[in-house]
Amino acid sequence: MNLLKKILKTNKDKMRGFIEKSKAVFLRGSTFYAVISLVLVSVSLFTYVCSSSVEKNNLTEKNASLSSDITSLNSEVQGNNALIEEQEGIIKKQEKVIKEQSESIEKIEAEHKEEIDKITSENEKNNEILNEIMDAIGTESTSRSGGSMNDRIDKIDAVSYIIKTKLGENEETSEYLKYLEKLKDEVAEKAEYYPDYDPLESGTLTSRFGYRTDPNGNGTKYHSGIDVWNDCGTPIFSAASGTVIYSDDSGEFGLLVIIDHGNGYKTVYAHCSSLHVSEGDVVSKGQLIAKIGATGNATGNHLHFEIRLDDVNVNPLDYVFPEFS
Repeated sequence: MNLLKKILKTNKDKMRGFIEKSKAVFLRGSTFYAVISLVLVSVSLFTYVCSSSVEKNNLTEKNASLSSDITSLNSEVQGNNALIEEQEGIIKKQEKVIKEQSESIEKIEAEHKEEIDKITSENEKNNEILNEIMDAIGTESTSRSGGSMNDRIDKIDAVSYIIKTKLGENEETSEYLKYLEKLKDEVAEKAEYYPDYDPLESGTLTSRFGYRTDPNGNGTKYHSGIDVWNDCGTPIFSAASGTVIYSDDSGEFGLLVIIDHGNGYKTVYAHCSSLHVSEGDVVSKGQLIAKIGATGNATGNHLHFEIRLDDVNVNPLDYVFPEFS
């Protein structure tokens, strides 16, 4: 019994020593971990503080930059607003001037209405007269048959003279005068190729254009031109400028010349005694081209003369020999 107690006491003392040692070790370990934790917390806190400080500095710089930009933009807006106000002021002044000028014009028109109406009426009347003259001249000058081109040129000159002396040379009449001058040039150019030059200096009309009694006793036949008698060898002249498209013996018409004058006109000279141009020659108005004869189917010396317009025979007396009309 005593031995058992002794053993238990011994074990109890050992256990107490072990516990005391364990407490000492535990206390030392807790202190270590506490120190480590404190260090870690301190480092984390320091890192956070430093990071926050850098971010704050960055934000501060950005804020300062934005503030500067806003200030610059505000200044620019203010400048633009001032410029707009200045332009608006100028526009208002101009509108005021325009209004004053309009009122002034209206006032002048009101004061001189009667005089202005009179001038307007006279201008309208003059324009009507001028238009009528121009219509008449234009119609006659573009006619393709009848009359003389030189007569038309003379009429254009006469109208120009009347306008200058009666209406004066001013802004209203200048366009008409320019038109007349242009028209005169156009008529003069056409006149050169217009078949109104008498192919003979003189002669006797023996047969007219149209249906007639055939001189060879073949009843009534269509005569495609006119016949003008004169002595054999009498000069024949071109009725207008053009190109010779035929110059040779034709049989029925004898020695024959045909000239193309352009604008649809051709002239024919038949029964000649001699030819003085060849096919392809360019001839002038009034140029010698042949001489009167009685070649081909002819009963005597004469010129058979035709004018063709677009290959249709027309009456030559509408163009030449006014004394026979």
